[in-house]
Amino acid sequence: MALVRDIIACIAALTLGTTTLYAQLPSRAEIEQAVNPSLSVVAKRGVRAEKSTIDLGEVEQHGLRKVRFTLRNISATKVAITEFRSTCSCLRVQTMPTTLSANEQLEVVATFNPAGRSGKLKLDILVYTSLDAKSPTERLTITGTMASASSHSHLPYSVGEVKLSRKSVVMEGVKEGATRHERIVVANTSSKEIRLSAHSTIEGLTLRCEPATLKPGEEGQLIVSYTARRQITNTLETMLIMEGCSGRPTERAIKITITK
Repeated sequence: MALVRDIIACIAALTLGTTTLYAQLPSRAEIEQAVNPSLSVVAKRGVRAEKSTIDLGEVEQHGLRKVRFTLRNISATKVAITEFRSTCSCLRVQTMPTTLSANEQLEVVATFNPAGRSGKLKLDILVYTSLDAKSPTERLTITGTMASASSHSHLPYSVGEVKLSRKSVVMEGVKEGATRHERIVVANTSSKEIRLSAHSTIEGLTLRCEPATLKPGEEGQLIVSYTARRQITNTLETMLIMEGCSGRPTERAIKITITK
């Protein structure tokens, strides 16, 4: 009988523990409120953004984006901004909390790191103030769409901020006095303009980019040109090291082979 009582007691304890566990689990509404809290009713948006949503449009995968909002204290008294809470680690607020006098405004600067992001963007900065310690007074929203990472998928080679169709060039049957050109498709995957160039130790060998300045997302061509100043007797092999993009010299090297 003692054994039976012990088993019954264990079952009762387990049942109670399971009931307690389920009772502690938050509801869907509680989870939603924690992730996407409603604005404070008490604060009545006493601190308000002049423009609460900024659309970044299409965002490239590389480079940081800075976003600026303007907050204004529309109440009749001083209000302390106690916290800026970002809903994503990819969005960092650089502005420090401060106190605003009546009608005073504050520029809120945030930096967005798009690395690894895809699809539609909706990121929030929750502004907490002394008007309500529990719920945010204002919500600053950033929207946009990430540019497809495969927009330059036809270019298999990556060198810093650029992608290339190839990293080697072979010029065959070059005769004395003749000029040969080879083209390499190049794309700028960064968020800023770049100018690509290269210096050669081989006389008559040059590299230029068309267009000379590549805008963000733009494709162009690297033109490798060689003018034979003399008769080629042996195969020439050299490297052109691209300038204007990041990466170690070995990563920025384009192999050039010239044969007679």
